[in-house]
Amino acid sequence: LWCGTTHGLARFDGVNFKVFNAQNTPELGSARIRQLFVDRHGVLWIAVFEGALVRFKDGVFSAFTLPPRESTARTILLITDDDSGALWVTVEDGAVLRFANGQFELISDKWSPATRTVFQVHGDAQGRPWVTTPLSLALIERGKLVPQLQGTKLGQYEFLCPSRSGGWWIQTGGRVKLWREGQWIADAGEWAR
Repeated sequence: LWCGTTHGLARFDGVNFKVFNAQNTPELGSARIRQLFVDRHGVLWIAVFEGALVRFKDGVFSAFTLPPRESTARTILLITDDDSGALWVTVEDGAVLRFANGQFELISDKWSPATRTVFQVHGDAQGRPWVTTPLSLALIERGKLVPQLQGTKLGQYEFLCPSRSGGWWIQTGGRVKLWREGQWIADAGEWAR
């Protein structure tokens, strides 16, 4: 079991915790952990608040730093992977980057200005990355956004999680709904935070 904290990364073996921090694992930088993600191959990915993406594979930590951009936003908010093994990350300013073969590529700068800000990125069971933008729920295909559900007001859609039966549980209009194959399938009721 892995736990990310603002004081390091902790691994619980069932009896004891082992803490990885800036002193014993320099690849973690400050070791202020923001996000943990396990990819399709069982590799642990760690997002550090200061903008590093750290891989833990075969007992070795390796750090990858976000490329320089105009924005000073560095914190990775969400990570997912696709069926090719590439990672997709959302940064706090809404940028989306693809990470493959040890390199980051800024993807969202190629999209229209209205869709460049992404709130969340998630992968579905088929290994396809999806995003919520200020006005839509969209699939990313070959680096391009393909809107699947178009809203009428800012922040109308927020991912909650993929459904085991396919589709997405989404918060919209103060309610939690299941959206699948182009239509609303179920309404689970009011959204209360």
